[in-house]
Amino acid sequence: MALDDLGLIPTLEQFLAGFKSRSGINVFIDIEGERATLAPDTELAIFRVIQEAVNNAHRHASASSIHAFLSFDPALSRLSGVVKDDGKGFDAKAIRKNYASLKKLGLLSMEERILLAGGDFDIVSNPGEGTVVSFWVPL
Repeated sequence: MALDDLGLIPTLEQFLAGFKSRSGINVFIDIEGERATLAPDTELAIFRVIQEAVNNAHRHASASSIHAFLSFDPALSRLSGVVKDDGKGFDAKAIRKNYASLKKLGLLSMEERILLAGGDFDIVSNPGEGTVVSFWVPL
């Protein structure tokens, strides 16, 4: 996969199709709005966040379904993203208080990537309720 060659959306679609084929997990992606060109560093941040969220849903949550959603909103000058799974969930509030000592560096990395891109990041999860990773970055 070459993000630089294909661009964000085709690279994500290719990654998710391969993930679905390898894992057997139902993966869906919806894209809304007129696609805009993003800085290469921002595209990489978004790709890595979605990749990490999808892999976490498989590795840690025993998810059977994952839904990724991207919305380009020129009126707000932002791209919003959500990755939602139906896995076992976890206590996100407790983990976010202490990423490093709990060795949850993948979650910390996702948040840092989005913040460095000038956006905002959130993760909502509770035991038995799945996980929702959401973010936005400026266009």
